[in-house]
Amino acid sequence: LNGYIYKTIHKEIPEKVFEMESVANVMASTMVQIKADTSPEFGYTGFERMFIYLSLLHSEKEEEMTVGATKINQLLDDLGAAHSEAATLICLKEHTRDIQEAWQRFGSNPYKKKLRGSGLSSEELDFVHSNVWT
Repeated sequence: LNGYIYKTIHKEIPEKVFEMESVANVMASTMVQIKADTSPEFGYTGFERMFIYLSLLHSEKEEEMTVGATKINQLLDDLGAAHSEAATLICLKEHTRDIQEAWQRFGSNPYKKKLRGSGLSSEELDFVHSNVWT
């Protein structure tokens, strides 16, 4: 959770962006595995759970990305379109679909490659620039 917030705060400083990512992903994976994310004992709200799942969605491991995408889609379906933040939820659902499509097409996340300063193929670059998330 804190790793995702840390990445968001430091998005303009590439060397800091990924500093806590592995910790955030281990925490998020563990929370999902032990069902802490949905346990009434922990009492996370939908939006708090979203931060857990976003860490996984943006993972460089396809298995974690898939878990994150599945959990986000389940949560969005549970919250429903009648929720007061419906526009935000729809946008997040589209973002999740976009990340999944990137993995299917390229076998990785080209947005992360761009942030890391890794070389992108022309097809990856076109994909990144054709979406609103950049």
